[in-house]
Amino acid sequence: MRAWRFGALFVALVVCGLAGGHAIAQTQTTASLLDRYRGGDFAGALADVAAKKDYDGLLKDLQRQGQAWVDAGPAADRARRELAASTLALEAARVAAETAEWKWVQHVPGNAPGTPHLPGILPQSYQAPDAIWWKTPPQLIEWGCALLRREPAPTPAERLWQLAAVATVERAGDWEFLIGSPWDPRGNVKDEFEHLSHVIKRFPDEPRFALAQAIAIEWRTWPSGWPGSFRHSRLVVPNSSEAAGALDHMSKNDAIGPEASLRLGFLRFRTGHTDDALSLFSHVEATTRDPYLVYLAHYFSGQALARKGQTAEAEQAYRAALATIPRAESATMALAALLAESNRHLEASALVETSFAGQMPVDPWRGYESADDRFWPELITQLHAEILNGGAIEARGR
Repeated sequence: MRAWRFGALFVALVVCGLAGGHAIAQTQTTASLLDRYRGGDFAGALADVAAKKDYDGLLKDLQRQGQAWVDAGPAADRARRELAASTLALEAARVAAETAEWKWVQHVPGNAPGTPHLPGILPQSYQAPDAIWWKTPPQLIEWGCALLRREPAPTPAERLWQLAAVATVERAGDWEFLIGSPWDPRGNVKDEFEHLSHVIKRFPDEPRFALAQAIAIEWRTWPSGWPGSFRHSRLVVPNSSEAAGALDHMSKNDAIGPEASLRLGFLRFRTGHTDDALSLFSHVEATTRDPYLVYLAHYFSGQALARKGQTAEAEQAYRAALATIPRAESATMALAALLAESNRHLEASALVETSFAGQMPVDPWRGYESADDRFWPELITQLHAEILNGGAIEARGR
């Protein structure tokens, strides 16, 4: 009996030791990863995260040990550590979102008509709302956001991080993470993030966060996902009046007015208000020199003019788009199709061949859905610089 007890005790100690050693190893690995990232080995640390593909494990380690790693440093280094940990989580979320699931929306069984039910408790036709389950990428973002929000006052470095977070979420195309689900009730509403609600509380004067709200509402107006082509489509657009109101309000802002007007014009085009759309596109062309916005204003104008049967004017609009960003795919293909329809096949063929000769530029239409994701390279470069410089920066405009 004593031998059995001794053996059981030995096994228990070994098991506990192994488990404790595994936890220590995990902690040391996570701490080492954060140290490398804080020290400037951004690409190397992120490459290790991507190679392991254990994003769930990284999230759990950050939830358990991230704050302790921040607190382990000197007080003077706290802001830098917070920014480093939250930015690593953000970059990991961006990488994870390429292959990992973002969320689940699951049907919750309820009482359908004709099924047994408890009298006086549930109506016979009751159907519970769907439940939402956030997967690792958005949870990583929210963990980083919560870490930064622990500081009483927001900082310019946090503003940069939040702009980069919005860019990442918009790349994923998830309006619900940003604003919750006012149109599709959830059975577990307490689990909603509504990311922009707390971001705007900390940065009430940042217009891009307000525009992100309007864009999230605009996203919801696509009834069946993002279409590859809209030239001849006339969609039934849900919530279009709410989206139009939000974008119209934003169009009055000097900083984001041209982009809000562009998106409002595209919404007007999609709902069949072609003349209103053309007026808004002309306004964009007159009020900004941003090649991204100017190109899209010309390109969308070409689509609207083609819908009206004004092919000569549509051709001019497409050529104006290509003068802004030469060889861009969307305007090239639209113009080539217009030329082919008018039996100018050789000209259309030459246009396409020229476009595909060499490296093609980034097409603004391909990035229209992703909105602020176009700012990501600049934002992450600035965040890396702030981590190296101690996380304390002067406020600066973009």
